[in-house]
Amino acid sequence: MPRSADRNLLRLSVRVGEIAIRDSRLVRIEARLRNGRVRIQDLATGEIEDVHLGELRARSTSSDKAEADSRLETNRSVLDPRRQAASARERTLSTLFEGQGP
Repeated sequence: MPRSADRNLLRLSVRVGEIAIRDSRLVRIEARLRNGRVRIQDLATGEIEDVHLGELRARSTSSDKAEADSRLETNRSVLDPRRQAASARERTLSTLFEGQGP
């Protein structure tokens, strides 16, 4: 599977008419506003609301949820040296905060 397919699972296109998820509900982007906000319409209720982009997430393009979850987990577990270093620091700090270790 091409890596671009993996990235598409994570990327939300902020375009008028784009379907996204907010609080597990499908919404459509109606307008782009200032300061990272958009106007959305809840597809089930028709309610229109202005929200921050951080409240939205892309919906999966895969019809197989297990496949999508697997691809997302693969992205999270990539052996990036920076991620490995951060994980090692996190383990060390957790040990210290729990009162264990030197």
